[in-house]
This record gives sequence, structure tokens and C-alpha cells, in this order.
Amino acid sequence: MMLQEKASQLMNDARAIPRLNVPAYNRWSEALHGVIDDGVTEFPELIGLAATFDVPAIHAIAIDVGIEGRIKHLQDVQAGHDGIMAWAG
Repeated sequence: MMLQEKASQLMNDARAIPRLNVPAYNRWSEALHGVIDDGVTEFPELIGLAATFDVPAIHAIAIDVGIEGRIKHLQDVQAGHDGIMAWAG
């Protein structure tokens, strides 16, 4: 990627890069403690989750967040939206 193309990927509304077959996309949210949207579970902030020291519970939460994120994505696609992605860093 050229520098300008790399910079364009740092935005919420990332531009398409046709020469690399990279589509435009919108990654509007992080999902570190839930997919923040109507009808989904929201878990405590990360510092609260970490304070539990309960690795199996954190793993179960991560699975739930992933499932809910995929469901919301499919609902958006079926509704004709762009298919917004969530990211975690």
C-alpha cells in the first residue's frame, strides 16, 4: 500500500483500494466488552472484567460478543447496509 492508501485505512469509513481489491468498509465500533447496539448484551468495562481473574468467564464473554457481532453484521447486510465491522485492539 502507498502511504496515502495506508492513511485512508485509519478512518472509520475506510476507502476502497481498487488496485488491491480491498473494498470500502466502515468499522464504527470496538467490541471489547460487547457489541454496543440495540438488542445485544453489554458486559462490564475491561478493567472490571480483568479484576475477576476468571479466565473461563472472560472466554465465554468473548464467544458471546463474537456471536452477537456476527448476528448484527448479518442483520445489517440483510437490511441492505454496508456491513459494518467491529474491531478490538
